[in-house]
Amino acid sequence: MKNTILRYALVLTLISVVSGLSLGYFQGLTEDQIAENRRAREAAAVQAVLGTDQFTTREVAGRRLFLTQRPGETTVAFSCSAPGFGGSISVMVGVNLESQTVNSVLVLEHTETPGLGAKISETSFLEQFQQKPLADTFRAKQDVQAITGATISSRAVAECVKAEAVKVVALLEGGGVNE
Repeated sequence: MKNTILRYALVLTLISVVSGLSLGYFQGLTEDQIAENRRAREAAAVQAVLGTDQFTTREVAGRRLFLTQRPGETTVAFSCSAPGFGGSISVMVGVNLESQTVNSVLVLEHTETPGLGAKISETSFLEQFQQKPLADTFRAKQDVQAITGATISSRAVAECVKAEAVKVVALLEGGGVNE
């Protein structure tokens, strides 16, 4: 009996060690590719919210901002995240600094419930933020149409966009865009 328990413990330990080493090995193999894929998704999201692939990257107060300037228009893109119902929701936001309006919003990552909270990624939800003045309240069920059955997710996106856009605009106005 004692021998059997010892044998099972040894086999279980061996399986655990082999599994752990395998996971570590394969993580090391895929780590660079995962990071490259994340950078490519971020660049595509920045291009989507800015509407151009011509932008500069700036570090302002520990935040990475992406800026593009056209005659009479400066647009900044930035990412932010907020806690949703199923976990963190990561969003890329584009803001026109002159008109103080949101240009575009794109959900980067989320773990919301499929068929409910996951609808925050759909164009029909995100379009309501286009050309929305930062002076608006961005309150779900008031001036932001919440997704039925996913108020927490809708509120998380709206509050993230509003709060972070106001912070970024204040940062850039305080330091100047051409710093």
